[in-house]
Amino acid sequence: DDDMSIDEQLGDNCLSADCDFLSFADEDEDEFPIPDYIFIPPQNISTFIFYIIQYCYEYGLSPSPQYIVQHIVPRVNGIDIRGYEVMMWMMGVSIGWVFM
Repeated sequence: DDDMSIDEQLGDNCLSADCDFLSFADEDEDEFPIPDYIFIPPQNISTFIFYIIQYCYEYGLSPSPQYIVQHIVPRVNGIDIRGYEVMMWMMGVSIGWVFM
């Protein structure tokens, strides 16, 4: 909604579905910098982007990698794959196959 303020779109009690700032994410999700060491289910990428933008709005800076892994990734049913890469390599399974 064009009449909603930035606080109404990115404030503490907002939902990603209410955020007009995510309109780019539907077309260019691949352009948003998602760390290589995390996996976000494709259907949750827009929500992940929303939480990053919301954090930036609230604190005036981007979240640390540690904050992303500990607080944002679990909210979007993602995982930190750094530990899984070694385990899957040892088992002879491709990461791409496991998560697709």
